[in-house]
Amino acid sequence: RIEAYVLFRPVPAGSEREVVAIGAVAGAPGRALLALLLARVQAGGHRVRIPMIAEQEMSFAVLAEMGFRLERETIGYVAANQPA
Repeated sequence: RIEAYVLFRPVPAGSEREVVAIGAVAGAPGRALLALLLARVQAGGHRVRIPMIAEQEMSFAVLAEMGFRLERETIGYVAANQPA
């Protein structure tokens, strides 16, 4: 059973690491495991960045508790299905 995960890739121009997938089970145990994984990703002084994420994927409050801050906000649009 996977209780927390972080999938990242290095950013070519620098020492940043970009998170492409992140998640954890609800509650304190999930947050604790996620914090441990993020500490491993940051090892060696790497800055960690999450370029896009939705509140449904990971609570923004949990990310803020772990030291992340909002850099920018993206608004998306979806077209309604139109009968042909």
